[in-house]
Amino acid sequence: LGLLPLSLAPLPFGKLGTVKSLVLPPAGPHFELASEGEVVQLMLNDSNLRSLEGLDLERFAALDLLNLSFNSIATLSPLLTLTLTNLTVLDVSHNNLSSLDGVQSLSQLKVLRAHCNKISDLRALAHGP
Repeated sequence: LGLLPLSLAPLPFGKLGTVKSLVLPPAGPHFELASEGEVVQLMLNDSNLRSLEGLDLERFAALDLLNLSFNSIATLSPLLTLTLTNLTVLDVSHNNLSSLDGVQSLSQLKVLRAHCNKISDLRALAHGP
């Protein structure tokens, strides 16, 4: 495991190879790979993200933890189009969310951290995960 000096513009997720750990600013990019080289933990917290669009998250099929906390994300609806079937932990705390729409597509989700948002619509939780 080690830290890599990567910039955020643009995120070269398709060319990560055998990286074990990546921490994005301000702490530096952080992710962890399974033994076969697939990313299993992705930490995008405090990365000045406003949207999930363009993050290429569909490349992370083995992902089991995704930390998007301390950003300015307003919607999780892009998650509806992704196949993150192994995701068990999602941290979206400290964002600008008013709804959790999008989490219903995460069939294996066990832990959802969504505190310190403006959530007023919990209908997505009635349909899953």
